[in-house]
Amino acid sequence: MLQIFEILSSELSAIWTAPKHNSKINIEEAKTGLNFVSLGEVASRVSGQYIPEYTEVGVPYLRVDNIRQLIANFSEGDVAFISEVDASRLWKRYKCTPSDILISRTASLGKAVLTTSHFSSITLSQHVTAIRIKEEAPVLPSTVCLFLNSALGKSQLNSNAMGSTRLELSHAALEEIQVPLLPMELQNKYYDQLTSTLEKYYDLFYKIKDLLIETDNLLFKNKLLEMSFSRSYEVFSTETSQLDEYWFPNRYLPKKQSILKELELDFSCLKISDFADVSRGKGTNVSEYEKDGIPFLRTSSLINNGVDPFTDHYANQETYKKFSQPILDGDILFSMEGKIGQVALLFEKSQVVFKNHIELIRIKNMVSSFKDSKGLSGWLFLVLSGTLGKIQIQKNAVVQSTLPGLASRLRDFIIPISSIGSPFETDQMVDLGEKAFQYLTEYMEVILDLRKLQISFDSDLLSNE
Repeated sequence: MLQIFEILSSELSAIWTAPKHNSKINIEEAKTGLNFVSLGEVASRVSGQYIPEYTEVGVPYLRVDNIRQLIANFSEGDVAFISEVDASRLWKRYKCTPSDILISRTASLGKAVLTTSHFSSITLSQHVTAIRIKEEAPVLPSTVCLFLNSALGKSQLNSNAMGSTRLELSHAALEEIQVPLLPMELQNKYYDQLTSTLEKYYDLFYKIKDLLIETDNLLFKNKLLEMSFSRSYEVFSTETSQLDEYWFPNRYLPKKQSILKELELDFSCLKISDFADVSRGKGTNVSEYEKDGIPFLRTSSLINNGVDPFTDHYANQETYKKFSQPILDGDILFSMEGKIGQVALLFEKSQVVFKNHIELIRIKNMVSSFKDSKGLSGWLFLVLSGTLGKIQIQKNAVVQSTLPGLASRLRDFIIPISSIGSPFETDQMVDLGEKAFQYLTEYMEVILDLRKLQISFDSDLLSNE
């Protein structure tokens, strides 16, 4: 939208950009009801460092895409790792403590993460900056983080960035950011709510990760160390009688074939299509995007074994009705293209609109080994999110045009539904599924709470202006 405004020539800085001065005008208007202070006055800041070589396991190394609104993206495949040696060098420069604020300085600007006790071992890339609020500052870290994620905060982060080919927020520009001095009673309220909600969020995230480890150990009998899914080349032959309509080497790798055959000797398995319906999301137009409303989910919106609390785009009620994608308890979303294999389990209160790179799985028939659809949904989530899901993704994904995808092959994924000869293992499967459903229910509640917190803060910010 074109906006025309005036500014005195005496107020022009050495670098003139319309967004920068428009942001200044917005801050000046807000100052009629609030006092502001610059980040440079109340905080120290330090950026991470470039590490040229990653490791398969090691110390988490957070990059730009790991910085989301309020939370960090710790999804497998999205977090890089570095060696302890490199990490030790980076820790001399910066060691994370709870209530530090992390922001990205390039590319995806306008997002800030508030750290918790779960961040003690992380390191930062050169494009991520940590902000530490001084103890004597009249503003709390939670206030700064929530403000930077507000419309007024985002506009400053984006408008202060400069660059000919890629916008970058310099340390000097970051120090100019103005943050409001809200009443301390209000700041304390948001500090308590945000820190406790974030702690619960990461507690549940790691509980779900533990369930995934238990699932892998149950299905593969602790043989995971023997498995290797590296990209090293392998020469093998396949009988033509064994070929199906899809021919590509990854589909017939002997190691993966033997893993699946051995699994079917130990467990009774069904295809997803035997007990669930699978439906594809719908394409969208840019004109259907709104700044707020019902979340529009893309593949990048599926993170941390759930959904991002804050998506880049939203839909209004009219678009939501047009897409007609009602969510029921236990529905599962699965990303089919690009970033394949991101999984989220949703509930009826999770109003979303999901795009055509995502498929929805809904239980249609119960299987005898599970007591109800909740436990079965939880178990299906664990299998798809774990090693068995990854093996089948690698076996079935093909490059479609430019992006890898699964086409309609998700329906053919095999899911163990009971143990052959071991009722105890079947009981373990049921127990894991029920626990997963319970944790994921709580997880979605926390995600919704984070959304409500940001909305509430934005409202209080406006009412105090």
